[in-house]
Amino acid sequence: MSAAREHHRRLHRKLLNLFAILMAVALVAAACGDGDSATTSAATPTTTVAQGATTTGAPGVTTEPSTTLPSEPRVLRFAVPSVTASIDHGDYQGTPSGELEPMWAAPFFNYVNPAGGGLAGLADVEPFLAQSFELNPDGSVTITLPDTVSEFGNKLTSEDVKWTFERHIEIDFVSQFLMGVGKIPVEDPIEIIDDTTFRVKVTEPNPFILAVLTLWNLSPIDSTEAKTHATADDPWAEQWLNTNDAQFGPYLVDVFTPGEELRLKANPNFFGEQPYYTEVVIRAVPEASNRLQLISTGEVDFAQQLLPDQFATLVGRDDVRTDQRPLLTQVPLILNQAFEPFKDARVRRAVAFAIDRDALIEGPMSGLASVFDTQLVTAMAQPAPPSRYTYDPVLAKQLLTEAGYGDGATTLSFTLTTNPGRPGPFSEQLAILIKSQLAEVGVDATINVVASTADFEAAKRDLSYEAWIDTSTPILPDPWYAWTLVHHCTRAFSNFHGYCNATVDEMLDRAQVTPAGPGRDQLLTDIHTILMEEVPWVPLVSLDDLIPVTDAIDLASWRKYGPLAVFTWALRP
Repeated sequence: MSAAREHHRRLHRKLLNLFAILMAVALVAAACGDGDSATTSAATPTTTVAQGATTTGAPGVTTEPSTTLPSEPRVLRFAVPSVTASIDHGDYQGTPSGELEPMWAAPFFNYVNPAGGGLAGLADVEPFLAQSFELNPDGSVTITLPDTVSEFGNKLTSEDVKWTFERHIEIDFVSQFLMGVGKIPVEDPIEIIDDTTFRVKVTEPNPFILAVLTLWNLSPIDSTEAKTHATADDPWAEQWLNTNDAQFGPYLVDVFTPGEELRLKANPNFFGEQPYYTEVVIRAVPEASNRLQLISTGEVDFAQQLLPDQFATLVGRDDVRTDQRPLLTQVPLILNQAFEPFKDARVRRAVAFAIDRDALIEGPMSGLASVFDTQLVTAMAQPAPPSRYTYDPVLAKQLLTEAGYGDGATTLSFTLTTNPGRPGPFSEQLAILIKSQLAEVGVDATINVVASTADFEAAKRDLSYEAWIDTSTPILPDPWYAWTLVHHCTRAFSNFHGYCNATVDEMLDRAQVTPAGPGRDQLLTDIHTILMEEVPWVPLVSLDDLIPVTDAIDLASWRKYGPLAVFTWALRP
């Protein structure tokens, strides 16, 4: 077996576990509309679109790109919880990959703000690296590349695209999975038409093809340069690309200290408008309190993932600008259906109606979160929910009685496990308040705090917990993806709660290939109706993006392009 093949097998096993914490793209994920994290969004237009020949492909740029760098460096400084251990787009490192790697990538498409506001959905897309594109009748996509070169002087060609796809099919399970979402075949996925024109093939039409092409994973690599570093034991130049950048994005990796720091510099060959900031310094600062200190003293321009109570201390300051926007990150209470009482949907419904979500937001979340009261995070573009879980302790008691608990019958008791790393240190405070609310309807919850995130993740995969507080951020902003990821009987990566409904599975499978429109909306509504009744998990709150920046940063451009990685190059003072 080749070294590359064995590496692929190891990655496959590793990423089956990592996918449970896949977020973008939290901030994970690809791009966003109106302040969402780049890696959590994706979009697909429903009509054929082609850009004019004069358009560079970068958002909003319709003139010749500026290649002039300012005489004095302009430095943008970030403090983030962690820095990736590899800068290879084919070596997924969890959340840090989705947050940071898009900064030096050049995806074929990115997102635009929806006309009516809110987060981007399947209709909100525009070309980025693609100079022009056409959706073909068979569902495939023909793309024309811009005239640009890498930092090594090699021209971007269709062969680079083909090599990148083949490389990531071989070594990267994430790319394989996402290509499967878009129905891109792993055998011969790219047809080269000429030096700068190619076709991305599909096995059948589907609404996700362009969504997949927004993700940084498949951004083309300079294959001419990469091949010079390949060996018989390393045919895909994995060792070199772990610490070296060969991309066509707005920034180049200048200095990389794995797990600690990234220093980027503006790419003088970038096909779009030059970034305002010539340098970006990204430091790993694991402790949220230290990140708070750095933004408070102006030592960094942005501090990521502050706790709600920490963020609240910055609101109203003259030297810090703050904003709060919805994300696709949902925080549910997971009830393990391998635990006998939670096999009964009436019990799960009772717990859902016993939760006062407004109290959760105003208390542990310091008012800095959004209500999550259906089986789909509210911020996601979706058909109107069929119903909501309101705070109704009377109904909760009635359901418990019907299920054999309450009114002097058996008391429902279970252990509720929390972990400070997922979804965050506030999870224990959420659990304390939930315990109090459940006690009001006759349910006895015992809180178990697991300090190690690794132990927490391993135990929930082994179905060792009766109940726990968790988090999930769909990398694609579509109900089909969000539900398939966690509730599908056989295709879910994060179904550790044991929910399985063959009817729902069949409906989800149809939704993957049903074109956008009224028919698909009705199908999604029908799925949601079943999920609301069966309560595969209990929604609690959805996290908001808490954005603190120094007063040197323009939050208007941050609002347009989203936090952190993808559109840092577009920020202006």
